[in-house]
Amino acid sequence: MQPIEWHCESCRFPIDDFGGSVAAPYTEIADNLATWHPWHYQCQPTDGYQIDVSQLRTSTDVIRWTRHLRPKHWFDLGAWDAILAHAVESDERPTRAVI
Repeated sequence: MQPIEWHCESCRFPIDDFGGSVAAPYTEIADNLATWHPWHYQCQPTDGYQIDVSQLRTSTDVIRWTRHLRPKHWFDLGAWDAILAHAVESDERPTRAVI
């Protein structure tokens, strides 16, 4: 299984470990309208709840974070669905043979 690749919502380039996060803006969290997107730290337009991509490299990582976030009163599983879908799609990618 290959690690999940995250691409910045702004510049579309891949995000290296410790170079960015999956984040939801605090203003959206306060209004219970949080949307989650991957961003490089330098591209992120606003402050928000951030999970470094190094902590979201496997589907197991995403499940652990889902379990952590789920009890929070502001967490909306529907808004997190795109993150779950990305993890599943990453698991379904064929692995490349090394020659």
